[in-house]
Amino acid sequence: MNFTPRHVAAITLVAVAPWIIATAINEDNVRDSSTVVTIVGQGTAPQEAQLLTMRAGVTTFATTAGQAWGKNARAMAELRSELKGQGISDVDIRTEGLNLSEQTKREDGDEIKGFSVHHNVTIVFRDIDRTGAILDALVDAGANNIMGPRFSSDAGGKAEQLAREAAIHDANQRAAFYAKSLGLKVRRVVAIRDSNGYASQEPSALRTNDVGDETKVSTGEDAVRLSINAEYELTR
Repeated sequence: MNFTPRHVAAITLVAVAPWIIATAINEDNVRDSSTVVTIVGQGTAPQEAQLLTMRAGVTTFATTAGQAWGKNARAMAELRSELKGQGISDVDIRTEGLNLSEQTKREDGDEIKGFSVHHNVTIVFRDIDRTGAILDALVDAGANNIMGPRFSSDAGGKAEQLAREAAIHDANQRAAFYAKSLGLKVRRVVAIRDSNGYASQEPSALRTNDVGDETKVSTGEDAVRLSINAEYELTR
């Protein structure tokens, strides 16, 4: 029998076709037998507060704007001098608000029209243990506005590493749980994305000591929280 080029091409196609079909079926089976699950793992680690910030300032009142402004300037100069004497650097003091407004106040049943000046600064305390003593000194120096405290929001290296390890462990455990529940097993991690984060517990309010009048600041404990997004391939 003589084979023309057309016959040869047909025979070749018949010979190759089963391999093509088998390959396609095999790839479909792999896809069908694999499941990709996305897991969010979360980890937490404790950390001592690194910094503390407070707002402190003076509110003054006088019958004229100039008198109120001048009185406030003198009071704030004394407050800043006290901060310097306590070892607080100029770079850790920032003006937070300076306002002049008309105000009416009552005194002995009479209404007095005048002006009020509010001047506050934000103070960074790097030696947290001395915060209470410095605040007491500021009050003695004339501060009548004190607000805070707020603790640092920067995660330290060691705490961040511990939180990340806990997040990975959490993701692995969840992936294993889903695989077991579905009658599958974890084959591999397809992708992982890291996200930094930080969360501090609500700061404790200022309080006075049971004995004496010294102000105490309770720092509590910060909580560094990190999360990761991981994709796992599950197979039979």
